[in-house]
Amino acid sequence: MRVYLLEHETPSCIKISSVKKLVQRYMISDFDLKQFEKKEKTTLQEVGSVKIESTVQSLSKSGKSQIPVYDVIFNVCSISQSIESPVIELKSNAEKKQIQLANSIEAKSCQISVGQIQATNPESISIQLINKGTISQKINDLTITINNLQLELEIQRKNLSELIKSEKSLEVSSTIEQISKLRKQTNDVRDELNSYLLSLNLTPTTTKDTLKIPTPTPRKASEGMTVKIISKYDNPIKNNYDIAFEACSGKEILRIPIVTVSSDLESKTTQLGDKISPNSCLISGTKISASDPNTIQIRYQDSGVKAQQVDDLDKKLDELNKQFSEVKKSLNDLINLKPRPVDFAKKADDISQNIIKLRDEILHTKSLKYKILSTE
Repeated sequence: MRVYLLEHETPSCIKISSVKKLVQRYMISDFDLKQFEKKEKTTLQEVGSVKIESTVQSLSKSGKSQIPVYDVIFNVCSISQSIESPVIELKSNAEKKQIQLANSIEAKSCQISVGQIQATNPESISIQLINKGTISQKINDLTITINNLQLELEIQRKNLSELIKSEKSLEVSSTIEQISKLRKQTNDVRDELNSYLLSLNLTPTTTKDTLKIPTPTPRKASEGMTVKIISKYDNPIKNNYDIAFEACSGKEILRIPIVTVSSDLESKTTQLGDKISPNSCLISGTKISASDPNTIQIRYQDSGVKAQQVDDLDKKLDELNKQFSEVKKSLNDLINLKPRPVDFAKKADDISQNIIKLRDEILHTKSLKYKILSTE
């Protein structure tokens, strides 16, 4: 559970079992213990299960004092909801460690993976899924909220397109206002989601401050990128105008489309609520002040370094996840072979090493991406 130190206004994470002690010692203010006890019972429900499929001594590693290291191959299954950034705890008679998986587990599905642990007796190795049900629920809730907002945005954009054709200026004004509100809500919720995802994907050995953002690959603007005003309407407020515009991508996806609308009185920058798929367009709108409507112009704002960094990392993640899926499939196929081949231990160890390496790369890359997206 996260608590805040009033003197510093900074959060600290503590065990749920410690909360009651702090309350009883008057160290936490404005806290309803009965409500907490009620919530505690509802939030500590199982979200999934984990089962060891095979334990193989690593042929390439040994621990401190030459203690054997074992590859523990396991399957994690979710129950009724997806598990975001699941964490597995491995224990043995020589070591205890936590392993963060690279990807979420979809509802009612399973995922194979592997971890390594030292043990003098492999029979002592046990495994447990660390419950992150409340965090998973928060991620799910935010994702659903974004999806609903984007759906409503799409409906309002289609509505705007029809209103422009019928020249219903009053309805255009209210629709553009609704689009602006939905766009802001979408961006705000997405910022919150990215902050959560950053904290979830940080490995135990990294922090937000230690992550070093890579320099983006230099590139030219995508051919075919256009943005244009398709209609201007007088707003009931003097010197205010409702602007409908069409933003189009080129051959590449626009991950962070940002437009700047300017006039003789003001200039405003707007981040659209959605990505724009390759070779496609979307209609949106905004409001702007102008003493002369002929001075109103629109252009793409170079989302620059941020967009390029996200684009590079997304492409890297796509490639890493493709490799990751192939390697996990190889592991799944191997453990289901009957009878198992003579060189099973070597093959299992080789695949395990590859999975662990790719998992670390994916987590690191995702952390970099969410750090960029959660930074203004």
